[in-house]
Amino acid sequence: MLGFSPLASAPLADTGAIDEAVFGLEGIVAGVPTVGALAITQVHAILASGITSGVPTVESISLDSSISLQALDIASGVPIVGSPVISGVQSLLADGITTGAPSVASPTLSSITQLSSVDITTGVPVVSDVTASIVSVIVSNDIVAGIPSIENSSISQVHGIALDGITAGIPIVGPARFKWQVEPVGPEVWTEQSISDTIWTEQEAA
Repeated sequence: MLGFSPLASAPLADTGAIDEAVFGLEGIVAGVPTVGALAITQVHAILASGITSGVPTVESISLDSSISLQALDIASGVPIVGSPVISGVQSLLADGITTGAPSVASPTLSSITQLSSVDITTGVPVVSDVTASIVSVIVSNDIVAGIPSIENSSISQVHGIALDGITAGIPIVGPARFKWQVEPVGPEVWTEQSISDTIWTEQEAA
C-alpha cells in the first residue's frame, strides 16, 4: 500500500535509495563564437583638489614590446561616440634653433603718404639762359569736309549805358511828322560756295 499513512511500509518520496551518475567529457570541439552588439556606457568622475606635485624625474627607459594579436571573424555593432571636450595647454620652449637662409619672394607694396606743408619760404629762384629749338612738322593728307549746315541764329543783346554828369542845352523842337511803313522782308537765300583743296608743302627747318 502506497501513502503517508503509518500503516504504509514507506512514504512515496522517501524510498531510501541513492543513485549516482558520472559523465566523462573528452574531445569536445566548439564552433566560432558569435558576439552580438554590446551596449557599454562608462562614466568617469575624477576630482582633483589641492594636488601639488614636485618636479618629476624620469630615468632613461628602454622598452621592448612585441605583441602579436590575431582577430578572427569579429562582428561588432555601430559604435556611438559622444561629443568629446578636449582642453589642452602646451608650453613650448625653443633653445638653440638654427634655420637656413630665408627666401622672400617679390613683395607688392602699396603706400599712401599724405604730406602737409605749413609756411614754407624759399629764396629767389635762379634760372639760367634757356635755348629752345622746336620743330613741328604737320602733314595734312586728303582732308575732305562735308557741306556745313548753319541753323537760324537768334542773337539778343542788352546794352546798359549809365550817363553821369551830362549837361545839355535847351532843346528846340519844330514841327515834325513821323510816318511808319512796314517793309516786307523776303526769305533768306544761301548760296553754296565751293572750297578749294588745301595744299600743304613740306618745309625744311632751318
